[in-house]
Amino acid sequence: MVAVGGINLGNGWVSLTGHREFGRAHTYDIYVELKGPSATDVHHNFVQRWNEASERNVADDYWPDAHAAGELQFPVKVSVAAGNTTAQVQRTVRAGHYSDSTPPPGGESVDISAGELTVFEQYQAAIAAAERTIYIENQALGCPHTIKAMYQALGRGVDVTVLTPSIANEFMKVARKDPRSKQFFERFEALGDYPNYALMGIGSPDAGGKLRDIYVHAKAAVIDDAWVTIGSCNVGARSFFGDT
Repeated sequence: MVAVGGINLGNGWVSLTGHREFGRAHTYDIYVELKGPSATDVHHNFVQRWNEASERNVADDYWPDAHAAGELQFPVKVSVAAGNTTAQVQRTVRAGHYSDSTPPPGGESVDISAGELTVFEQYQAAIAAAERTIYIENQALGCPHTIKAMYQALGRGVDVTVLTPSIANEFMKVARKDPRSKQFFERFEALGDYPNYALMGIGSPDAGGKLRDIYVHAKAAVIDDAWVTIGSCNVGARSFFGDT
């Protein structure tokens, strides 16, 4: 069993239903528990990254000593099935960061040194396949490719709803003022030309009845009530192509 998603283990994330205690900032997030064969893929990914952590051989790093944090063994068998839901694990891996291409149990070896962009690829394919509805929860929408795909979906009559922070994060504020981002934001704003598009944030009243913003940190999407993704990747160039 494993858990995947955007949620951090902090007070601002682990809060009561309704986010009504505003002694601290509140964040809306989502994660999912995985059991079965897909959990084995997450296990394999964790070992792959742990054994080649970037700080492992750097002087004065934060990596535990070899006795406390030796190399982990890759999984050798696939977890037993836990249901009949089809699930697939996707990831972003920056090229040049990892070299051990040990295959997962029952799978084929992939050249991990070349990187992997399957989170981006799944978003693009899913949006392009949408026939009725697209619902996205994300901390930021900063990828021109995805905005273009959403624009095309709206044009063919698909209802698109996006839940994102009502108060933009600092990265988006800085980008908004950068002349190089002008074309991107013009296309982003053009989504609003369609009546079948909705962009929204969420809030909750505090004890005094004042409406407070709830920061959306989730990274989830639902398409046609047939496909869903829950993860830790923002819809943005950095998360799609740069991070791991």
